[in-house]
Amino acid sequence: NMPEIKNPVLPTENFNRHWDQRRYANFRDRIQSYAHTAQQAQAEASADKAMKLWQDLFGDKFGKSSSGGSGNGGGGSNSSPQRPANGNGGGGTATRVAAPVITAVRPIRPYASTQAMLSRDPETVTIRVSADDIQKLNQEQPGLSYDSENHRIVGTLEVSAEYDHSDGLLKTVGLPLGQGGQKFMQDAFEIEIRLKFKPGDNPWPHVIETEGRIQQIMEKHQITEIADMHCYSDQPENHCCLGINAATTFQIDLASFARDIIVPFFYRVAYVDKHGLQAARKDLWGERPHDRKEATREYLAEMEDMRRADRNRPCPCGSGRKYKRCHREEAESALRWRGK
Repeated sequence: NMPEIKNPVLPTENFNRHWDQRRYANFRDRIQSYAHTAQQAQAEASADKAMKLWQDLFGDKFGKSSSGGSGNGGGGSNSSPQRPANGNGGGGTATRVAAPVITAVRPIRPYASTQAMLSRDPETVTIRVSADDIQKLNQEQPGLSYDSENHRIVGTLEVSAEYDHSDGLLKTVGLPLGQGGQKFMQDAFEIEIRLKFKPGDNPWPHVIETEGRIQQIMEKHQITEIADMHCYSDQPENHCCLGINAATTFQIDLASFARDIIVPFFYRVAYVDKHGLQAARKDLWGERPHDRKEATREYLAEMEDMRRADRNRPCPCGSGRKYKRCHREEAESALRWRGK
């Protein structure tokens, strides 16, 4: 949401008085898109491809000198710029190793249930997405595409991540780590994200694993209960249970939704496939009880602890965002729900 920006010498004045939520959202999304392109350019091993990315941001003249040269001091040439080998202006082309793009994600704690966790409006929800939403999703997950006729996202979700038990964070990796440890998973799953759905125990779009891979893993490891794979047992499809969230309003960003919620879910599925169910329970983040009442009590207790946080301090979940911009709305919603 659009923040308040107070004048430090005149607290009654709000610097965002000429903006509204629509303008702010457009500004925020554009900046995020530009930042992503800049990160791609920095990580690009090819000088030519990196320059093309920078020119997408700053125009075709970027990187060229006023004489029409390449911007590397040579002048007069339209060839691609050469990078100094030692970074101090010397000649030659540097050999550059692409660095992995890592985003730390604190996984949610899913649980499977045959009933809705929270009482919600039974009406069908439709998530509207813009061209920018689709573009940002494609940058992170090129195997997914938008099916406009059925208003859904379909295709291949790529999982390239490693879980660090010391800080409880899942590092989602944009480029292969190469030699990863036991907890490094690189896999792919065929999925469907339904953007038109009836809300159940969370406000997120419904995610379905469409290839029957979960059943193959269950057969391989002799798992008899699909709830152990965090799928709803009363659904004919592999309908993924993505956790509990009591927030009554939810602004969805498809790229963040895929990275922060869907990828951790399928990272666990891949881990079960490689190491077995008991290993996943031992090595990865905790799970909620399958019993609905117990899971509810556990969740509400966590939200009660969250509410003790200072609104301007970092959120206890470890996201790095201020509490008021992270879990505050969910914690307040959970408290209101508990009081009903």
